[in-house]
This record gives sequence, structure tokens and C-alpha cells, in this order.
Amino acid sequence: MNIAVKKALEILTLHGLLDSFMDLKNLSIIVENENIIFYPFPFKGRLKERYFATSDGIVQIAVDSNISLAEQKHMIAHALGHHFLHQGNYAHINGIVQDKQEHQADDFAAVLLVPPSILISIRPSIALGLAQGCGIPLVLAEKRVNIYKQHRL
Repeated sequence: MNIAVKKALEILTLHGLLDSFMDLKNLSIIVENENIIFYPFPFKGRLKERYFATSDGIVQIAVDSNISLAEQKHMIAHALGHHFLHQGNYAHINGIVQDKQEHQADDFAAVLLVPPSILISIRPSIALGLAQGCGIPLVLAEKRVNIYKQHRL
């Protein structure tokens, strides 16, 4: 099982959300429990999300306030992936070639936003239905279906 999938399941369990539909309220439970400062920000250009942590332990996530609710959920979960998996500061920029850590953050986001029990209650082989049923972007639903096919969870 890949490290991002394992960590997402661990975080869902830790925060009592393993069987929960992940809406903004449930994402905020994780953000608040981790003492992360979250705020929407009207980014210009291709920047959609910014995660940063200071040397004194202050962690912040800013998400573009001009994107859809589905994209906001994706960007928050993506930033949480960086928080739990990586050290350092990150920004999600549309159209930029992604590296291994960006792929890991998206794997984490896919599982965090669609826990296994929710995936099974929706037809896991149909990405479009998953995207609509869970309120996530189609590209993330496709990633979640692929994770299901690889790991059966």
C-alpha cells in the first residue's frame, strides 16, 4: 500500500472520520484538530493553494476563494497531504509538471475525500458518478478509482 494511502486512512481513523462523507465541515475538523490556520484567499493566476509551515510551528493553508467548492475541498485535502507527508512549503499551481510529492499529496487527498466505506456505497468503477456523489473534481475521482483498483480500498 502506498504511503499516502496509508497516511490518509490513519488520519481518517485518528479524527473519527473513516466512515464519513468528507464535506468542508469534516475537513475543518482535521484542520482545527491539527491547529492549522486556514483561510480562503483570492489568488491571481494559476496558484490555487498554498501550504506553509514556519520554523516556530505555525502552519497555514490558503486556498483560492475563486474556485469551485469541489476544487476547494481538493486543495484543502491536497495541502493536508503535504502537511502529513512532507516537510517544507508547497503551492499547487495549475499547469506545472508535478513531482513525486505532488502525486503523493493528491493520492492522500483522493483517499481522504473518499474513504473506503463511502467509495463502496457509490459505484467505485465509475469516476463520473464518484465525482458527482462526493463533490470532488473528476480528475481526483479518477485517481481514487485507480487507487481502489490497485489496493482494493
